Amino acid sequence: MDRIALLSQHKALKISKNEGSLKVIIGKSESPLFILLDWSQISSTHLDIEITSCQDVDILEIADARDTELTLHVKDGATLNWSTVAFVQGKKTKIHGVLENNASVNVAFADFSLGNEILDALYILKGDHACIDWHLASLAARTDQKNIQVSFDHVGLDTYAMMNNYGVTEDSGSLIFAGTSHIFKGSHHSRTHQNAKIMVFDPQCTAKANPVLKIDENDIEASHAAAVGKVNDDHLFYLCSRGLRHDEAKRLITLGYLNPIMNYFHDEDIKARIATEIEKRV
Repeated sequence: MDRIALLSQHKALKISKNEGSLKVIIGKSESPLFILLDWSQISSTHLDIEITSCQDVDILEIADARDTELTLHVKDGATLNWSTVAFVQGKKTKIHGVLENNASVNVAFADFSLGNEILDALYILKGDHACIDWHLASLAARTDQKNIQVSFDHVGLDTYAMMNNYGVTEDSGSLIFAGTSHIFKGSHHSRTHQNAKIMVFDPQCTAKANPVLKIDENDIEASHAAAVGKVNDDHLFYLCSRGLRHDEAKRLITLGYLNPIMNYFHDEDIKARIATEIEKRV
């Protein structure tokens, strides 16, 4: 798949600087736009992206080791497929997104970064019929310390949000999932759902899943599910009884738990790299 760089001289991209940050307006195009956002190629750490009305955009983000801030504004009827891969040293990432009427956002986040990391993402479903589908897979191994906070604010009518966070902790790693879904008064017929699951391999691990629902309206649907638990001993025993070493069985179970994130990526080279990075880290 050929992608154009976010800061390239493409006719559909309008780029400007504003008080130390970069703003990119993705304008009209006759066909869907496939864009590459490689932070290592951008000097600024604050990026403001606007998707114009009814535009169809697919963005692949390659994270680097700097703290970054990202602002997204998805206008009426626009569709944004956003996929992120993080393989480098951990950092602090802040995301603020606003979805207007009939805007649709699909997010896939493959987090296999090293060290300490903080992710704070807030998406406001401001417009009527706005929707977001979020999928994240994260691995905290060795001495990694990761804190991931994802929030959805339902403001418009008939909005929809699905949050899926899956993680694995090993060695002395720490992983915290905090999800908040807030349906504001007047957001009739809105639906919000959360799933958070963390698999724990070693007794020194720390794992927490904290789902929160804030409901200020009656005519809605809301649910959350959270599970934190150690790997099934029977699964390990079965694999070892078939000739695998304990570390090989552990690696196989981890791959099976985290590999599904690749279903949300379309670039074959990126999918291959995700598989490689998972195997390297476990």
